[in-house]
Amino acid sequence: MKSLFFTIFALFFAFASIAKAQTITILEEFDYGSIMVLNNSSPRNFTISPTGNLNYNASHFAVISAGNRARFRITGGPPNSAFSVTVSATQLLQNGVGPQYMDIINPVVRPTTLATNGSGVDVFRIGTTIRTSGDGAQYTGDPLTGSVMVTVNF
Repeated sequence: MKSLFFTIFALFFAFASIAKAQTITILEEFDYGSIMVLNNSSPRNFTISPTGNLNYNASHFAVISAGNRARFRITGGPPNSAFSVTVSATQLLQNGVGPQYMDIINPVVRPTTLATNGSGVDVFRIGTTIRTSGDGAQYTGDPLTGSVMVTVNF
């Protein structure tokens, strides 16, 4: 079975849900790097953890160049305040339109306990898993792209 590699990028957008003006800065955009799908006969998972570790089955994927997890900084938040982060489910689409796709699933936010410091600042990381379509079709060398909404709630 011939496989081509492709590059996957997921740009995270962040929004705050309180009235006070905060700034959420993307320190590192999420990037799965360039990987090759070797076997798409059923859905296959490729994970980048919040620490940047890769987890995948080498008989399903080959890594051409490694990517990285996303990292964000909140400033102007309420001092010493707990907050939560949600990540929307989405798909990465071949050339942004399909037909081939991957689902972004299982977002993991770290640190586990999220709270701003006395100046209203915090940094957090997000790792996710991409899952292939599992339809048996080959992925071409075209990039798969998409965006994900990251919501911060105080």
